[in-house]
Amino acid sequence: MYRRRGRRRRRGIPKALLILPVVFIVGAVVFLTMNGGIFSYRKGKKAILKEDYQKAVECLQKATKKEPDKKVYRVAYGMALVGTGEYEDALEQFQMGISDKTTSKAAQNNKQAYRGVGICYFFAKNYKDSISYFDKALGINELEYLNLDIVKYKADSELHLGKYKEAVELYSQVIKEEKYNDDMYLKRAYAEAEGNMADKAIADYDYIIKENEKNFDAYLGAYSLLMREEEEEKADSYLQAALKVKPKTLDEKLKYAVAQYYFYGITQEAVESLEALVDKKEPEAYFYLAKISYAEEDYEKVSSYLNSYVSEKDAKHLAEAYEMLGRSAMLTKDYHGALKCFETGITCNDAKWTRTLKRDQISVYEYLTDFEKALDVAMKYLADFPDDQEVIREVEFIKTRLNEQ
Repeated sequence: MYRRRGRRRRRGIPKALLILPVVFIVGAVVFLTMNGGIFSYRKGKKAILKEDYQKAVECLQKATKKEPDKKVYRVAYGMALVGTGEYEDALEQFQMGISDKTTSKAAQNNKQAYRGVGICYFFAKNYKDSISYFDKALGINELEYLNLDIVKYKADSELHLGKYKEAVELYSQVIKEEKYNDDMYLKRAYAEAEGNMADKAIADYDYIIKENEKNFDAYLGAYSLLMREEEEEKADSYLQAALKVKPKTLDEKLKYAVAQYYFYGITQEAVESLEALVDKKEPEAYFYLAKISYAEEDYEKVSSYLNSYVSEKDAKHLAEAYEMLGRSAMLTKDYHGALKCFETGITCNDAKWTRTLKRDQISVYEYLTDFEKALDVAMKYLADFPDDQEVIREVEFIKTRLNEQ
């Protein structure tokens, strides 16, 4: 028998397989077009972790342009802008990143956004609003690893506002929860000193010195507090202890020179040490040279040193520097210049100096015989500090001058 021979069919590639690559390519293009923000977002987040904030800004700006409604992109973009110091732009991004949804994911995002808004207000020296947003962030029971960082910012805000009791409580919370840190103890000691808790402050300064004998800030802090408490002999013992420590870093050499100045007075050695630090680009040396020049009544040098100092990005005593500049200007009868210095100092929002600067303003207007303005400033001052008997008496004096006009 013969088998029927069938026709051999050619095996071709199925059409379905032919169109798969096309479908894949089209799908990939659609995916990249629709979801392109995610890649820029991930790159931006990685850049933030590496502290390459400029690259992070570029990546996250692209992400927000591709997907403007993504709240998480806005918050990440805000953090990148904080890293580059662009706080106004960062604030806008954080506010756009806040969601009204009630999901866990939205709560996590909002916590980061509130923290970011608080940080922006903090660096804008708007401490009241910063505390409000830090409280909002702490009120969200998500991402609890952020809480300690938020509490630190809140404590610093309370300190700047002169709310020393609240600051002490917050610094104590941080100290309890993290490993030993000089900085936290120093801040708590300062808050205790300003909040009339001298014994506690001295105990903290002593503990810092025990843990780190090269912490000159602790010696100087204890010295300043004890001098204020009129315990001069005990205060000097801290300077003597500080002067036994051999300084190595620029900061240590600066504080050592300051200790020399406080202990020995104005000496050539102290001045030369500070001048050498100026040459090594240590900005705080300008501040202490200005103090020496002020004591020597060389107001031209005071102005020169402090104008250099306030132009420094990381100046630590800005409000006090402007107050000293203003007083120097008053002593040379440059009252308009003094007024400008006092007004600028007030914008620093340093609770320790704001009160003094506002009183200085009243004095300047009196010297300018602008008694209407002096009265206006004095009444606003008394609204904040109603128990200041000296200014209350000054108001009565100003009123008599106005009646004479």
